[in-house]
Amino acid sequence: MPYIPYKKNLINFARKLRNNSTPSEAILWKHLSGRKCCGLQFNRQKPLGKYIVDFYCKVKCLVIEIDGHSHGFEEVYQKDILKQADLESMGLTVLRFSEGEVRNNIDSVLQTIEAFIKKDNPPNPLSKGEQNLPHHIYLCGFMGSGKTTVGTLLAEKLGYSFIDTDHLIEQNEKKSISEIFANSGEAQFREIEIRVIEQVIKSNQNTVIALGGGSLMSKENLNLIKADGFLVYLHADLNILAERLRSDSARPLLKHASLDVLFNHRTLGYEAANLIIKTQKNNPAEVTEAIFHKLSLLVNK
Repeated sequence: MPYIPYKKNLINFARKLRNNSTPSEAILWKHLSGRKCCGLQFNRQKPLGKYIVDFYCKVKCLVIEIDGHSHGFEEVYQKDILKQADLESMGLTVLRFSEGEVRNNIDSVLQTIEAFIKKDNPPNPLSKGEQNLPHHIYLCGFMGSGKTTVGTLLAEKLGYSFIDTDHLIEQNEKKSISEIFANSGEAQFREIEIRVIEQVIKSNQNTVIALGGGSLMSKENLNLIKADGFLVYLHADLNILAERLRSDSARPLLKHASLDVLFNHRTLGYEAANLIIKTQKNNPAEVTEAIFHKLSLLVNK
């Protein structure tokens, strides 16, 4: 059982958090307090290291976090990733649930917690069919659909590496996407994109790949990707995408075409995916769980 020091200046803040619990935290605490869950003691708003976690069971080295609406935003989500990585480096396991899961499906939440406690290390539901799981899982969707965010989470959950093809292009070319468009034009960018996708396909490493928003306009790309791996479309309605992209000046094609024209032009390629996941009502963690669940059904048939 690891010894985990904490910063003493967090004590007063943790007390304030305990006195101002969210409704979802209050619901879960009713089922965890007083050793109601498997006879184990849980603490709430517990300082660990430089963080305060929602719930903590010392005996099982278990942290439980409840993600509210704000956790769907990129900045908060990135902080969650760092926090979870730090906690896991301390020897802790982190179980995450959304507020909606706790409010609307508390029985399922408790079953997940109890399964971990009783089995210590519950088996990965994909393990039985691991040999059937594609080496490459591709995420497609319009700009702003959350491919990079969800891809990072999914890769972590599967134990895969993660690649964003736009980022890989920038690394290879030593230029930003905007600079490539400005200096060489879209046609040249698409040629570079095809080469990068071919580079990814040649790798046998288990990888989640976030594709550029326009990568499937090329039938060649679409055929290569579907022949190589499993393609997931992260679908979001146009009005939601427009809101997310309202202040984004780093999207070169938005300077020359309207959002709805681009969206309609690209949709046909997206809809050729093996799996379509609607994202607008879910935060990135929930979208990741939905994909993970579908994959588990696929490989364990």
